[in-house]
Amino acid sequence: MGVAPGPRPGSLACASAHLHAIRVLHPDPAMTLPLASLLSLAPLALTLPASAQLVVTGASNPSAPDTHEVRLVDVVTGSSVELFPGWVPPTGDPAMASAAADEAAGLLYLSSNPNAFTSDGIYVWPYGSPGNPIPFVLDPLGPNGVLLDVQGRAVANGVVHFTSHYVGNDNGLYALSPGTGLATRLIALPITSFQVNGLTYNPADGLFYGTNDSGSSRGVWSFDTSSGDVTFVSPYPAGIQDVDGCVLEPTGAGILHLIRDTPGPLDSLDLATLTYSQTLTNPLSTQYLFAGGAWAAGLAANLPVGASYCGPAVPNSTGAAGEIELRGSSF
Repeated sequence: MGVAPGPRPGSLACASAHLHAIRVLHPDPAMTLPLASLLSLAPLALTLPASAQLVVTGASNPSAPDTHEVRLVDVVTGSSVELFPGWVPPTGDPAMASAAADEAAGLLYLSSNPNAFTSDGIYVWPYGSPGNPIPFVLDPLGPNGVLLDVQGRAVANGVVHFTSHYVGNDNGLYALSPGTGLATRLIALPITSFQVNGLTYNPADGLFYGTNDSGSSRGVWSFDTSSGDVTFVSPYPAGIQDVDGCVLEPTGAGILHLIRDTPGPLDSLDLATLTYSQTLTNPLSTQYLFAGGAWAAGLAANLPVGASYCGPAVPNSTGAAGEIELRGSSF
């Protein structure tokens, strides 16, 4: 099996105490390491470099609708690790279609997106806690008692916000009350011109940003919940028609990473210059129907205790990223 010969300085290799499966990915088959060496990697600490800050999710592989993938990406090296492998939520659809992080509270939110586009479930995982995410709010209800689909999702000032469509006149941007499961619509969006799949919040300017995949309105938009203003920010890069998620990296005025549902380069929009660059690669292992993401700077140092996966993607001598995945028997 091809892997880099041991971890490099600043990288981490770790394993669960009860291994039952190993998957190794590396671009250079000449780089080899005996299985015994993999199992002896130490220490068994669940930490990653501080630059592992970007969460990317993929859901519903076209050939396996109930699959999903949640990955934590190092924005310096581009390497990634998979979080919660093999996890199937006890209720709702097991496909995790979007994510959001509350850094102040240390919470990662994941939401399901059933094929019927209704009765979605939102799950929460406190940073560093043992076990898998637990139900937070299942079946969010709109002001008319309508079950809302959860599309893009973001946290602002400790409140979960999300966009919803496929529900006719209830299309819009919502704030969620966790105690009741009721959602309050802050901005109504016409369903004929807005399908906002990605949502993120920028504390620097107090605006939400979203990716709209609808017709002539396609592109990045901002949403001001104080004034109700909805403003066009930028078109997508040339040739891009479908963007499932967006994540705000708090650098300068903000870098907006556009998350698509397929492996390949990530397009990143500098909100100061409104120019795109491609410095990161989408870490998803395959094509999905849905994707999303979140900025979670505090997650790397607070991975699950006893998680069944840990280990970084270790660059080879040419700088290409490989990956060691060690899966255990339980969380």
